[in-house]
Amino acid sequence: MSSVAVVAAVLQDDQGRYLLTRRPAGKVRAGEWEFPGGKLDGDETAHEALRRELHEELGIELLTSEPLHSFHHQYPDVNVRLQVRRVLRWRGQPQPREQQQLGWFDHAGLAPTLLSAADGRIARLLRLPPLLYITPSMSATDQRQDLLAAVRKALLLGAGLVYFRQTGLAAGQLMDWLEQVAALCHAHAAGVLCNREFLDLPTGSTALPVDGIHLRAAELPAAGTDRRLLDWRLQHPQALLGASCHSAEELLLASQADCSHALIGPVRPTASHPQRPALGWQTVCSLAAQADLPLYALGGLQPADLDQARANGAYGIAAIRGFASA
Repeated sequence: MSSVAVVAAVLQDDQGRYLLTRRPAGKVRAGEWEFPGGKLDGDETAHEALRRELHEELGIELLTSEPLHSFHHQYPDVNVRLQVRRVLRWRGQPQPREQQQLGWFDHAGLAPTLLSAADGRIARLLRLPPLLYITPSMSATDQRQDLLAAVRKALLLGAGLVYFRQTGLAAGQLMDWLEQVAALCHAHAAGVLCNREFLDLPTGSTALPVDGIHLRAAELPAAGTDRRLLDWRLQHPQALLGASCHSAEELLLASQADCSHALIGPVRPTASHPQRPALGWQTVCSLAAQADLPLYALGGLQPADLDQARANGAYGIAAIRGFASA
């Protein structure tokens, strides 16, 4: 089977909508919508190839772009290595120059049924913010206001996704706390994840006010046969699915489970898991190069470490205490 290196552009207008093009009749996967871009030729860099493709397809001049993520996607006829870049500046007005249809879509419009399979993965990637906050586990029922205050601070510091990691409360209390955290997150246009255990609550999975589920590493081997998880994902096809990973083997399991992202760490020693050795940035960089998933670096980090995380291949930062001390 042939392999091809492809670059795709994430290009937004002043309303935050994304530009998609529709494959014309006569092409493979005709009628599917996709992010503009194309194949790399010869020794082109991804930026150079994207500049050429955007000029040929849309008649615009690419000025600056930055990498978002790269991954492999297996189609029946070809293995695609796709590099995704965010367009920061361009000159000109996009026009269809190859008989293709153009459209601007918001997040809600990026439906899996609309897009090609690989581009559906890009759409899911765009729902991931660079900063993820993990809530501390509160042991007493009277600490709810402390939890909400901590979430509010993280949101104000830029967290766009919150992993609600609370355990040890009665089912009714857990749902009450989750509903309040979710309402606070959604009021700040942020998403919220909860543990896999919430799918087993008597209230049922349909009542969960969340944007996704997070799996612990120990839950990954059974993810493909977990009926409640599979049913929930079938009911929520655009939901996120995260996982905690500490090795290349666990990252492979997360990829096989079709996770949207993974947390990798600890990068540095942490007070919460002093027995777990730190991976260090060199290991994170190596794992990121092997993984098809966007990775959040975790462990002893603060939002200010985002640039270093990205320089080592991570997509973003996940933290607990890092937001409290920022």
